[in-house]
Amino acid sequence: FEVRAYPTQGGVLILFTDITATRLEAAEQVRQHRLEGLGLLARGFAHDFNNSLTTLTGNVSLARERHPEDAELQSMLEEAQAAASKATGLVQQLMTFARGGRPIRERTRIPDLIRRILTEQRLRHPEIRYQYQVADAGVVANVDPAQVGRLIENLVTNSAAAMPDGGVLIVRSSRVTPEGVLKIRSSHTPADEDHLLIEVIDTGHGMSDQDLARVFEPYFTTRRENNATGIGLTVCESIAKAHGGFIQLQSKEGKGTIATFCAPLGRRPEELGEADGVPAYPNFEIPVLKSSLDEEDSEALLVGTRILILEDDAPIRRLMAATLRRAGHEVVETKEGRETLAVYTEAIQRGERFHLLICDLTIENGMGGVETMRRLLQTDPDVLAIVSSGYSDAPAMSSPAAFGFKGVLPKPYAPTELRAAVHRILSAHRIIP
Repeated sequence: FEVRAYPTQGGVLILFTDITATRLEAAEQVRQHRLEGLGLLARGFAHDFNNSLTTLTGNVSLARERHPEDAELQSMLEEAQAAASKATGLVQQLMTFARGGRPIRERTRIPDLIRRILTEQRLRHPEIRYQYQVADAGVVANVDPAQVGRLIENLVTNSAAAMPDGGVLIVRSSRVTPEGVLKIRSSHTPADEDHLLIEVIDTGHGMSDQDLARVFEPYFTTRRENNATGIGLTVCESIAKAHGGFIQLQSKEGKGTIATFCAPLGRRPEELGEADGVPAYPNFEIPVLKSSLDEEDSEALLVGTRILILEDDAPIRRLMAATLRRAGHEVVETKEGRETLAVYTEAIQRGERFHLLICDLTIENGMGGVETMRRLLQTDPDVLAIVSSGYSDAPAMSSPAAFGFKGVLPKPYAPTELRAAVHRILSAHRIIP
């Protein structure tokens, strides 16, 4: 309380003012400024590291494919690939923490997502008894499955770490109305639609009030493991806010913890409106074509397609070209947007058009993917292109169709993911050379 005294005729006037809200708001502003600074640093680091990881994981994968008979080499490469995968997960956490942008949304069956995560967790922590309680087995949300999956995984991992000697871990998912959201957090202004509610409940050691007040601070952790980074819950909070929702924790020492995530289910992409002053462009969804051909047969039909690459990072460019040529495609490499425009235009004039273009979003000191695509569309409205970037929060990555792209390829990616993205786009548009 703030106390003020004012002399009056024949006495004194004393005012007691509750300044709890003011102090909490000031503390939150300080915390947000710190997060913004750390976010900018993390974003730049994560982008550069993603490029390096793409080269590393890609070449390890190609080496494994080319030497399947060498068991000793396969074992060493498998360990290298596992370490790279772990590094990829950490970078994805950093990008989620740093982004503050829009999720790459798609219609996601929440029960399927949760069951997959719990199945993986059971293998790591067999001493824990896992329960999944689902109120709506068919609930589908328009969310970023990678982000929301990361959020659930972080919460479940924290709960498991709080029960080293075993215990019970319960995950609940349900659908709640806006009125129900207000009962969970009265200070939140819910969207005018049903919300997704996920609760993670454990019987672990719980937290003190002092620790509970700091759980969303970057790099704060109560875990003693060497691999505890202290950004897991900070990432969860970023994901929740990016989805228009919130996350909150309730905990008592010796009793356990309840973590709650709540966010709008999300309308269909074409019904999404404005959010936080940024247009929510409709998401591009690749149609699934019914075919009697299996994947190997359909890939054989796509052999010989002509693919143009725009990528300024030489090791990644060489990796992409080697991967696609090994799959039977004809590949031309470019490293700057103007060069891409010239090569594409000349090919059309010769009657040898490219079937697909793969664009890096950001070209250092040159024309990037968005401007290149804008100009290409003026020349060829039917150009088929995929955008790729380590900045997964960029508008072109979250809303590719708004910029003319037909798909996205987030970095880092493995050769199998590159081939799958190419196959998916070409098959969806019935491209047969």
